[in-house]
This record gives sequence, structure tokens and C-alpha cells, in this order.
Amino acid sequence: MTWKNYLELSEKTLSQEFFVTKRDELLLHAVMGIITELEELSEWNGDDVNQKEEVADVLWYMAILDRELGLN
Repeated sequence: MTWKNYLELSEKTLSQEFFVTKRDELLLHAVMGIITELEELSEWNGDDVNQKEEVADVLWYMAILDRELGLN
């Protein structure tokens, strides 16, 4: 899977029901999410599955930043 494919697929899981779609709020949500997931990752206790989930969560939030800022 390429990053471009991931961007398209990850956008489908961005809830519009409980989530505000204004750009500034999306960016804040992404940055706060990355910080939270990195904190959880730093507390890794040897559980490989949990570690992979946290890394995947960071990538999901990074995809928001990429879409909103056009980082490529």
C-alpha cells in the first residue's frame, strides 16, 4: 500500500457525525492525537500488538495533517 492509498482509505474512517470539519479544528485534532498516541507509545510495556496499534494511530493522525496541509 502506498501513502496515497492510505490517505484515501484513512479518510473514510474520519467520522463526520461527531466531528467538526473546519480546517483549524482538524489540524488541532490531528496534533493532539499524535501527541497522545506518542505518549502512549512511550509507555510501551512490551506488548507488540499494542505498539503496532499506537504506531498505526499516529499514521492515521498524520494522514489528516497531510490532507489538510498538502504535505506529500
